[in-house]
Amino acid sequence: MREKALLLTIAGFGAGIAFRSFFDVSSASALFGILVSLFFFLFWRVRQKSFFLTLAIFIFAASAGIFRFDMKDKGGVGEEWQTFIGDRVVVRGIIIDEPDEREHYTRIALSADETFDWEAKEWTAIPREKILLTVNHYPSFSYGDSIEARGELERPENFGDSEFDWKSYLAKDEIYLQMFYPAIKEFNGEQRLTLPIYAKKILFSLKE
Repeated sequence: MREKALLLTIAGFGAGIAFRSFFDVSSASALFGILVSLFFFLFWRVRQKSFFLTLAIFIFAASAGIFRFDMKDKGGVGEEWQTFIGDRVVVRGIIIDEPDEREHYTRIALSADETFDWEAKEWTAIPREKILLTVNHYPSFSYGDSIEARGELERPENFGDSEFDWKSYLAKDEIYLQMFYPAIKEFNGEQRLTLPIYAKKILFSLKE
């Protein structure tokens, strides 16, 4: 029974996070889910039927997953980056995922840790932050490449009347910033390649 309870907890928690990443569910709904799970738990105590305990564990874990996602979603952008939102900036960083090629554009997840200070005319280190870049197919880049991007820094916004929660979808990967069609170029940033990134870069190269 312990193994089954553990599997139900993991499955429910993951389902709650996945559901919250696609739908804008309030914390009040998650709280209601916890109350429902307690209701089923009481039913199990009275009737001693495993079905009610299964529902109680799964619903409770799913509600906890929704709460966990909300906490992560509200983590937001660091103070250092907030001052740049809405401005044209130049940032440097490393591509931390395989570029997502679509029909008309490519999406790149950039982990940026430097910005250019226009007053001091020099590069300044800044706490690492993920930025989603929407770029043209060419020039093409790969996982682990060090690139420089120049463009307007924005917060992700949901698409019009669409029910899809784009902001939450990105937040599950801790992405709270984006740039549309920035000017980009590669630079020599091999010092950024840690062993895990280098190993994964080789695997992606073999895959290609």
